[in-house]
Amino acid sequence: MTRSRLAGWRSFKRFEKWSSRISFACPDKADLVQTTYASGFLYIGALTAIKISICLHLTSLTPVQLHRTIILALGAFVCVWMVSCFFIIGFQCHLPHPWQFVEGQCIDTAGFWTYAHIINILTDSALIVLPWLILSRLQMKATRKYIIIGCFTARVL
Repeated sequence: MTRSRLAGWRSFKRFEKWSSRISFACPDKADLVQTTYASGFLYIGALTAIKISICLHLTSLTPVQLHRTIILALGAFVCVWMVSCFFIIGFQCHLPHPWQFVEGQCIDTAGFWTYAHIINILTDSALIVLPWLILSRLQMKATRKYIIIGCFTARVL
């Protein structure tokens, strides 16, 4: 996990501990919980948009049909991951208020976010390795290849 993701994970865990100690009677707490609920959708949606845009860019770089097939399969996997995350976030607690994290009535959020982050790390790793495979076959100066690979690898930081 990168430092920013690890920091985000730690702050989420702190919020989870903090939210379990406060009553839902406090209107500020209800707003905070609804905001956290909505942020899960935005976070997964943003990650998916980034990954799909990189897949589309990689597709335009390669003339090899096998590479295009692998990239499209990865893009489809990312879309399935997004749908599964949206489904889990959307129905994490009982309706009509799925954002109310009442202990014992919701899914294990730590387990869900572990699943989400593991898939995120695996797909990021694939999106870092694929440019290396694609650019190794292109006929261009080595310095230009390294610059392009560096642009794709900068995502690790």
